[in-house]
Amino acid sequence: MESVLNTIKKFTRDVIAKAEAERQDSVVNEKSKIHLIDILFDNKLSGETLNDQINTFILAGHDTVAQAMGFTLYELSRRSAVQQKLLEEIQSIAGKDPNADITYKDLQEMKYLEAVVKESMRLHVIVPVIERKISHDIQHNGIRYPKDTTFMFNIDGIHKSEKYFANPKEYNPNRFMPENAHLILKNTFVPFSVGPRDCIGKLYAMLEIKFFVAKCIQKFELLPVENHNLKMLGEIVNKSITGTPVIFKERPA
Repeated sequence: MESVLNTIKKFTRDVIAKAEAERQDSVVNEKSKIHLIDILFDNKLSGETLNDQINTFILAGHDTVAQAMGFTLYELSRRSAVQQKLLEEIQSIAGKDPNADITYKDLQEMKYLEAVVKESMRLHVIVPVIERKISHDIQHNGIRYPKDTTFMFNIDGIHKSEKYFANPKEYNPNRFMPENAHLILKNTFVPFSVGPRDCIGKLYAMLEIKFFVAKCIQKFELLPVENHNLKMLGEIVNKSITGTPVIFKERPA
């Protein structure tokens, strides 16, 4: 375990060192592109704080996003009507060519795509439990909780509560469409945690997931693997130990 941690730390240090070297290059500094690490530098982050932020993106930002992608494609493969509606939205915005580019602006216009991804993340919470330590004594329901008490919040339970979502076990992207989204109570859909300590990469993660799903649906028809059942393994990151298999059938050009 220690050797693995040392490898990770060395990789992070190398990333930071390379970025610092590039910032000293006047030619590079004139480029129009702005990278995440430049923003961190500009905000005077350094040392362990900088390392922690980079590690968050490198480590926490790949497995979680991959699981969200997998669960979304898995759900779509089992719902041909939802998949067809999503395909029609993609084609209406990006065109019918399965190889057409999908731009950032296109993704912002794909409201049903966003609803599909959010509904998948509601049913399959990637990080099911979060913790918060209170900074001062609080009183709630007649009970006093002293400073430094740690509370655990079951996000999976919140997302599947009948108190907050009608028919919570049903896969229904329409609940996240603009005409219905206002009915969802604040802090009842929190796939990226909530508050000042929520996921630093949530906007980028959503962009990644939406782009990946859109390109898959644009190019392939997704078909289910028969007689497959998800068998969940509840860890820090929720996973299916039986996988999320999907059959990809290429769409005609």
